[in-house]
Amino acid sequence: MAKKKISSSIGRKSRSSSGPKAEKKVPAKKSANKKKPTAKKTTNNRSRVKKAPTVVIAPAGHSVYSNHQIGQVAGKLWKTLDGQGAQSLAALKKSTNDPDDLVVAAVGWLAREDKLDFSANDGRSVKVSLQ
Repeated sequence: MAKKKISSSIGRKSRSSSGPKAEKKVPAKKSANKKKPTAKKTTNNRSRVKKAPTVVIAPAGHSVYSNHQIGQVAGKLWKTLDGQGAQSLAALKKSTNDPDDLVVAAVGWLAREDKLDFSANDGRSVKVSLQ
């Protein structure tokens, strides 16, 4: 009697003559954290106008100034230039006790309203004067 060789298929992949290896697909487990979608209430789109959110980016350590604050400093600068005449931007910053970036914003405010003249001073600084 001939002995038959018994082979174990544990740990081996079976070969089939029908082509590429077939892999079993295991269904993925459903996560308990997923929320079911809720039905959205419909509203009349004509009556509600969505506004884009206002994004303000300020450098670290700085605050954002309001138009009122900038206008107040612009008034101080106007009085300083009216009483003392043309000054450099550095002198204007020293003449008020306000933060430098607020003073620069106030100069921009006055410049936008065509209230200031700018002239070169020694090629290194700029003199600011009233028109």
